[in-house]
Amino acid sequence: MKKQQKSNDLLIPLLAVLVILPWIVHLAIYNCGYAGYDWYAADGRIADFYCYYKSYVLDIAAFFMAVVLCFRFFCTERKERI
Repeated sequence: MKKQQKSNDLLIPLLAVLVILPWIVHLAIYNCGYAGYDWYAADGRIADFYCYYKSYVLDIAAFFMAVVLCFRFFCTERKERI
């Protein structure tokens, strides 16, 4: 039972990402650099409503999960990793 509880504690960052990520919406307008090409008809600005800021949150969560994974892999005994 103790091992199952320890494994479930490691799922908290994943749960936080799944709960918080859908609420992160903000309009980001940026220049895509395509205005110089003849085949692109717009002025080169793109409005991104979802992905721009969510990518930062996902990067932070992925970094945190990688740190936890490295800590568990390198700092725990072999029998606890399995």
